[in-house]
Parts: sequence; C-alpha cells; structure tokens
Amino acid sequence: MHPSLPGFAFSTSLTNGKEKFVSMADRFHTLMTDVLGHRRFGVGAADYGALVGARLGHKYAGSPHGLHLGNEMLLNIFQGDRHWDLTGGAPIDRLPTGPRADMVDFVHTYVSHVAVHMLDGQTITHGLNDSRSGCSPGS
Repeated sequence: MHPSLPGFAFSTSLTNGKEKFVSMADRFHTLMTDVLGHRRFGVGAADYGALVGARLGHKYAGSPHGLHLGNEMLLNIFQGDRHWDLTGGAPIDRLPTGPRADMVDFVHTYVSHVAVHMLDGQTITHGLNDSRSGCSPGS
C-alpha cells in the first residue's frame, strides 16, 4: 500500500493549513491500525515522507515491523522564513572555494525543488511518479 500524504500526489488539497508531518503520522497510524486492522506494518518513506516515517517510528515504535527512510531530515527543516536554507543561516563565505561552490549549487537546486512542490505540487507529482523526464539528473 502506498497512500499519498495529505496534500500530495493523489490526495485532495489540504483544508487545514496546520497539517504537518506529526499529524500525518497520526493519520497513517490510524489508517493502518484502526481502519485497515493491521497490528504491525512496514514503513518506507523518503523526501517529506521521511519526516512522517520517522515520527511513526518514534511515536508508534510497537507498530512498525521495520522502517526504511530514503533520507534524513532535520525536524525543523520547513520552519521559519528560509525553510529551504540547509545551512541553518550559517554563513558559507568562509568555506574553501570547492565546498562553497558545491553548497551553492546544491542549495540552488534544492530551492527550486522546494519551490515547485510548494507552488505547483500536483503537477510535478505526476512527472515524478509517471515519467523519467520528471526525475532529477542522475537518478
């Protein structure tokens, strides 16, 4: 089973602007246990879903048989005015030239990824799920 996160992919648009990974984890636990009747289940998650999956593993540790996260994310990554800033506001101008250039390049790519998901998430979802043209270079 691969349910969509609320507001992503094939789900309906969000009506509650306060929905976040904590409440999504509660919803998925209720879906798996109360609605579908599974005492135990596996969790696989990546991207924003990694926050949901990690929360499921922490809050409902007795339910998952296992947990696979495709990436790590800081719990506060999407908070504040610059939620895309992976440096946490730390200056990168003192980094050596090579690592600084790599960080700038990565942040520019990441900012566009976050912006398109926030501004036109339904459209990009179909490209990412249904076509190699929707994948990032090298994937």
